[in-house]
Amino acid sequence: AMEHLSVDAYWFWVRDARSVNDTLGTPVAEAVEFVFGLDDYEKTNFHTIGLRLYGDAGNFDYDAYLAYQFGEADQVGSLFAPIGGTYGDQNAEYDNWGMDVELGHLIDVKTQPRIFLGAAWLQGEDNRDVNLLDWLNPFDRPEASVSFNRLFSTWS
Repeated sequence: AMEHLSVDAYWFWVRDARSVNDTLGTPVAEAVEFVFGLDDYEKTNFHTIGLRLYGDAGNFDYDAYLAYQFGEADQVGSLFAPIGGTYGDQNAEYDNWGMDVELGHLIDVKTQPRIFLGAAWLQGEDNRDVNLLDWLNPFDRPEASVSFNRLFSTWS
């Protein structure tokens, strides 16, 4: 983009069409589930759109990522069935931001050590807290804890 700035923009789409079922019952049981909208997990489709700015100037260098994920997370939701319950969260969605920033400085001596300062922030949810009324309610279905999916990255 400029002398000391490079820019990458990307869109990454993940589609997981594996079939997920909480139960494999008789045709009558499956019909009842269909009528009540249970055990009905959609295909996972989620998108990551992102921007990366990186470059160097003199002995300084920088690398910054910003990404947003959105889409269906039913595969994740199926894992959040309550204790003693059968069905997970059929409405789980990705809606998270992620950021990773690093600023470095190369010291100009014989061994050329590089010092750097970095930060990473990945948005997520923790919906594991259940109050007494939720715990006593046999029809309660918990919300899945959907967090920023790091895909195949080395971010920690």
